[in-house]
Amino acid sequence: ANQPIHSDVIVNPNPLIETSNYQTSASTQFCIGLNYALLRSPFIELAQEKEKTKTKNSLLICFGGSDPLNKTEIAVNAALNSSIEFSEINIVLGPGYKNQLQINELVEGTNRAQVHIAIDASEMAALMARNEYAIIPCSSIFLEALTADMKILSGYYVDNQKYVYDYYLKNNWFADAKSFTETEIKTALPELTKRSISTNVIDGKSMGRIKKVIQLLARENASTMRRAVLEDIRTTFEWANLPETRLYSLNKDDIPWRNHEKWFTRKIASQNCWYGILEHDRKPRGSIRFDIEDGIALISYLVDSQAYRMGFGTLLLKMGIDGLLREKESIREIHGVVMEENFASMKTFEKFGFELSSSNGMLLYIKKLT
Repeated sequence: ANQPIHSDVIVNPNPLIETSNYQTSASTQFCIGLNYALLRSPFIELAQEKEKTKTKNSLLICFGGSDPLNKTEIAVNAALNSSIEFSEINIVLGPGYKNQLQINELVEGTNRAQVHIAIDASEMAALMARNEYAIIPCSSIFLEALTADMKILSGYYVDNQKYVYDYYLKNNWFADAKSFTETEIKTALPELTKRSISTNVIDGKSMGRIKKVIQLLARENASTMRRAVLEDIRTTFEWANLPETRLYSLNKDDIPWRNHEKWFTRKIASQNCWYGILEHDRKPRGSIRFDIEDGIALISYLVDSQAYRMGFGTLLLKMGIDGLLREKESIREIHGVVMEENFASMKTFEKFGFELSSSNGMLLYIKKLT
C-alpha cells in the first residue's frame, strides 16, 4: 500500500490493513483480513477439522527458513531450562539455517527433543496438529499455528512484523515473548501453559472466497455495461417488483406500471442521472443508477432473480462505477444507502472500500474519490 496500485482485486490477509491505505481506482475490489488468509492446502484442511488430538505438554519451535538471528537456539535453551517439563520438544529448522550443529549439541542427551529439517507443508501441519504449544514469530507461520488450535508464545524482532505483532497482541492471541531473549521467553512460558486456545480465528474457507472473486473476474469478461434505453422499461419494471427487491425497499408495495413508466422515462433523459444496464452473455442481468447532485452520486441497483444468487450485485457495482466515472469525471463521492438487515449489500459496499458514515435505521456508505 505504499504506491498506487492498478488492479481489479487486492488480496491482503493482514488484518491491520484498511482499504483507505491504498491508492487505487474507484472500482478496485478489496479482499482484506484473515477471511482471505493465504495458506497452503494442508493448513486449510487443518482449519476445517473440528477437533485436534494433542500430545499433552508438547512444544513446537520454529523460526522460519534461515533464522539469521538464531532465535531458534535461544528458544531451545529456554525450553530445556524452563521449570515447565515439556513432554516433547519438536524443533523445525529450515534449509537455510546455519546453526544446526549447535542445536544438535543442545539436545544431545535428552530424549524429549527432536530436530526436523526442511519438512514439507503436510509434515508441518501434522506436527502442529499434535503439538499443544508453539514458540514462533509473528510471521506467516503464526496463521498456520492458528489453524492447528495451538497455544502460542510469540513476539517480533524485524520491523515488518511490528504491526502484525501489535494486532495479534491486542486480540490476546499469544503469550508475549517481546523480542525473544532467553529471559523474555522463560518469563512468558508459564503464561503460555495457562492460556486458552484462540479458536475460530481462521475458518478454512479463505480459498473458496478467493475462488469466487476469480470467478467474478472471469464473468466480467463475458459482461458489458451500457446506458439504459427506453426498450429496457419492461425489464426494469419486472426487476423492481421482484420479491427480493421489495423486501429491501422502503416501500414494500408493488410499483404500478404507470408510475414506473413515467419515472423511468424521466430518469434516462436526465443529465443528473447515469443509468446503466449490465448484460452477461448478451442478456440483461441487472441495472445500476447513479443520481447526481453537487458532485455526489447516489447508487441504486437491481438484478434479476437468478442474478441475486450469482453475485451479480458485486459485478454491477464494479462495472457501474467504471461506467459512471468514464462519463462523469467531476464526481467527488459515491453514496449507497442500505437497510440494516440487508447484509449482502453491506458486504458489497465494504468490498469496494465504502466506509460506513451513519446509522439511523438506514446505513449510509460513502466512497470518497481522489
